[in-house]
Amino acid sequence: MILSSNIIRQYAYNAGFTGNALDAAVDIAHCESGFDTSAHNTNNEDSRGLWQINVSSKANPQYKNYDLFDPQVNANVAYQIYKAWGNNFGAWTCARILNLINVVTNPVTISIASIAVISFIALFLLSDE
Repeated sequence: MILSSNIIRQYAYNAGFTGNALDAAVDIAHCESGFDTSAHNTNNEDSRGLWQINVSSKANPQYKNYDLFDPQVNANVAYQIYKAWGNNFGAWTCARILNLINVVTNPVTISIASIAVISFIALFLLSDE
C-alpha cells in the first residue's frame, strides 16, 4: 500500500524523529520505497518496508522476525538504527544519494547554544578589562 507523505511523517514522528531529522526520514522513506509499505528488495539483500530495513546477515538480522511491512514497526526500527548509528542516516543508501547522512535534529537549538557560549566568552573577556 502506498501512503501519503503526511502519514509517513506521522509514523516517523511517533517513532521518535523530530526537526530536520523528521524531514530527512520522510525524504529517505520516499527514496527507499516510494512510500510503499510492501516494498521488498531481494537483490543481494533482504530489505523490507518503507525504510527498506535490510535484515540480511550482514546488516540487521536482529529485526528479521519483526513485521517490517507494518509502517509503524518499520518506522520504529528505522529510528532504532538511526540512533545506533550515532543519530545519523548512514545506514541508508538514499541518505548518501540525497546527502542526508548527518542531518542535525534541531539546528535552532544548536545555534542558540552557540550564541550563549559566545556571549559567555565575550562577557568573561570583557570583565577582565
